[in-house]
Amino acid sequence: MESVVTKTSVSVSYVLKEPNIHLNNDIERNETLIVFRVSSGRSINKRFSTGFKINPKYWDASKQKVRNVASVSNSVDINNYLDSLKNNFNKLIADNISNGVSITGDAIKEVYNSVSNKNLVRKREEKMTFFKFCNVFIANKKKNLPKKRGGKSETVSVYEQAIKHLEEFQSSENYLVDFDTIDLEFYYEFLEYMQTKEKKDGDYYSENTIGKHIKTLKTILNTATYEGYNTNLKYKHAEFKILSEVSTAIYLSNEELMSMFNLDLSDNKKQEKARDIFLIGCEIGQRVSDYNNLSNCEIVDINGDDYFRVEQKKTKNIVHCLITPAMRKIMNERHDGQAPTKMSEPYINRYIKEVGQRAEINQKIKFKRTEGGKKTNKSISKFDLISSHTARRSYSTNKYKAGVPVHDIIPLTGHKSAKEFLKYIREEGKDRTSRIVNTPAFKASYLKVV
Repeated sequence: MESVVTKTSVSVSYVLKEPNIHLNNDIERNETLIVFRVSSGRSINKRFSTGFKINPKYWDASKQKVRNVASVSNSVDINNYLDSLKNNFNKLIADNISNGVSITGDAIKEVYNSVSNKNLVRKREEKMTFFKFCNVFIANKKKNLPKKRGGKSETVSVYEQAIKHLEEFQSSENYLVDFDTIDLEFYYEFLEYMQTKEKKDGDYYSENTIGKHIKTLKTILNTATYEGYNTNLKYKHAEFKILSEVSTAIYLSNEELMSMFNLDLSDNKKQEKARDIFLIGCEIGQRVSDYNNLSNCEIVDINGDDYFRVEQKKTKNIVHCLITPAMRKIMNERHDGQAPTKMSEPYINRYIKEVGQRAEINQKIKFKRTEGGKKTNKSISKFDLISSHTARRSYSTNKYKAGVPVHDIIPLTGHKSAKEFLKYIREEGKDRTSRIVNTPAFKASYLKVV
């Protein structure tokens, strides 16, 4: 005979089905279901699957919520759903009890099914395919962008590029791309497709570019898995990896930057503006999305010095960038005391190479990278490798080589960690060794002899 609850003594909570599963070394089983638990003394103890899976390290057991971390992109949606489910369940149970309805295990199951079906955010009229989900994914990303961005960002563009390649792969290779077909066979087929696909300029895609698209695919699949649309975890296999290689990236020394600074470019206003924007980037060490838009930034006084107050577009961190004498001269001589107005990044990349050539930054650089699945090794003039991102790398490397401690540079550049910062440093091994052993602290550590 089934137990009956005659008063509002029903307790509701959320628990994990396997709270210690993240200790398992099997990478494909590091998530467990979030369970809706209903109990009342010893008589009733019911558990229902919410349909959501989570890695236990992202679960706050005390608050019975998903932690608000970047690794769980839809944590807010999950928590809102869990709150709504719990509130509606409790309300319906209370209504039933006040109306004299006997609360049995079956009754509890019926109430749960009622409220979960009513509020299930993942309910859909038809099957959600991978590409349909991609459209929803992009739409949600755009909704979360600040209004001033106009519903577009570099991150969204990266997502859209990856999805476009996947659509073209499906059409060109007649290979159905859907949640249940994305496995190792798909992975190697897509890699081969990207490695043999020519770009508009006749070149092939680099290993890092292909890896970026694989990373995007895995991000989308992670979100689809959390949302309950995808149950195929083969994309988490160790062989389903994100390709990457150390790229041939350059920085410009202070001497090379001065040669650009001293150029008379009055005969070419586009080159002149690109040069001015780029040099300001080299002086403040920010990303191009920030140093190319300083005209909208606030200038503040700190202890008698002027700074640009910059809210970094990517991280939302606030950093203060000193307006150096070189920046002040650029602003006063050609931009009415203000930072140069914004210039399209492709134009900056184009004209700054031309400026580098005019400044005779023509040292030959060995350029190594994987293109079309093949290792390439060519010699290229240094000015051809200058891009908008060279500014941030030049700032970081020049400050580092001058002996400024890493932990003092990071707050100015806004890097997430020392590990991320050191990826920017371009210093040959022999130069690093010489710099280290010639520091006063290092010299003082040797044995003193007379």
